[in-house]
Amino acid sequence: MKNSQVSSAIHKQVKQAREAFLVLANLENLHKNNVLHELAQALRENSAEILAENARDMAEAQKMLECGELSASACNRVLLNEEKIEQMAQNCESVAALPDPAGKIIQATRLDEGLDLYRVSCPIGVILVIFESRPDVVIQISALALKSGNAVILKGGKEAQNSNRVLAKLIRNTLAKNDTVPENAVSLVESRDEVSQLVKMSSELDLIIPRGSNELVRNIQKNTQVPVLGHADGLCHVYLDQAADEKKSIEVALDA
Repeated sequence: MKNSQVSSAIHKQVKQAREAFLVLANLENLHKNNVLHELAQALRENSAEILAENARDMAEAQKMLECGELSASACNRVLLNEEKIEQMAQNCESVAALPDPAGKIIQATRLDEGLDLYRVSCPIGVILVIFESRPDVVIQISALALKSGNAVILKGGKEAQNSNRVLAKLIRNTLAKNDTVPENAVSLVESRDEVSQLVKMSSELDLIIPRGSNELVRNIQKNTQVPVLGHADGLCHVYLDQAADEKKSIEVALDA
């Protein structure tokens, strides 16, 4: 696809996400919870298709591992099984059980007689989330985004492309069957060209969350004016209890 075509498609996708957000941000908690329960059921009912697509990813990941293009730990993170699918379904149900994070009064201050200032929690908007390896992240992030009233655009690693694709399709199909949450509240991009276009859209995107290596996070921070919620380094200090095993603690800290 040419750059002009990518740009046009991305602008359309972000516009649709914005329109979906405006609906989602004003939904009652009951409607958001209902769609999360429907998604949990859809995961259980479509586990065979999910595992079939994941098997394709695992075959490619194994080749990448043998060629030195993928680490053993990253290869293992691609794997899905019945247990993980059930965990994803339960995650949706757990998120549904949480209180609605939107519309909560966080702080109130009386400025003058009859003049009160309130800080109220509200959805952020359209969020781009970039992640590596783990296809189950598609469900985790989407569930949290839907619950909090945000639209999300997902970009996963190429090593889990088929799994990401089938999970995103499952989410969108679930939303399409629901008459309250627009299906464009969750969408997927797959190429670096698409991400390159997205990070330039500072007036259309509200937040970027990169989850992955230091290199990934730093690269996003360097190339965008959109607010970025990301970690480039670990914590600076580690404190040991006097009863801790010093040698083992150092090994754990270095490994982390």
